[in-house]
Amino acid sequence: MTAGDIPQARRHADGALGDRPYGTRPPQFTAAVLGVSARISVLEPSGGPAGGLRGVVEALRLAVTSGCADNFTAHLAESAAVVLLELDLFATSARVLAASGTWRANGPRSAVEETEVAAAVERLRTELDPGRYEEESALGRGLTPDEVLGLLTRTAGELSGS
Repeated sequence: MTAGDIPQARRHADGALGDRPYGTRPPQFTAAVLGVSARISVLEPSGGPAGGLRGVVEALRLAVTSGCADNFTAHLAESAAVVLLELDLFATSARVLAASGTWRANGPRSAVEETEVAAAVERLRTELDPGRYEEESALGRGLTPDEVLGLLTRTAGELSGS
């Protein structure tokens, strides 16, 4: 995906979800591949940011309902927050980023994740202005994974008109 070959990235993501003879995959694996697939959808004409958000919500739902690790669940929520930026849903993005940051108490972001989140925060501070960004972040800090999942589910539903 980072090389810009979106069709190849799609083939790899779809292949990773295909049937395998070695049994059932752990939910974290499936959620991770769904999350990557959603990020690919953002870049595809057939999906776009709204389709990508729906995919990230599906991945996050699996992670939350399966009890995946907080850091992993936070990563998926951060992915959703980045997609929300593409949809100009800045307040929701700020809330989701703040919430997911509190779930990472026991582990840091990877360098790639940190770079992406830092860029998102910078953009949010510009789009919302620093004061409004802090207000929205404060509203998000206490949200649980279930509450963020609900917020994102409603947001995705509103985008699709359902």
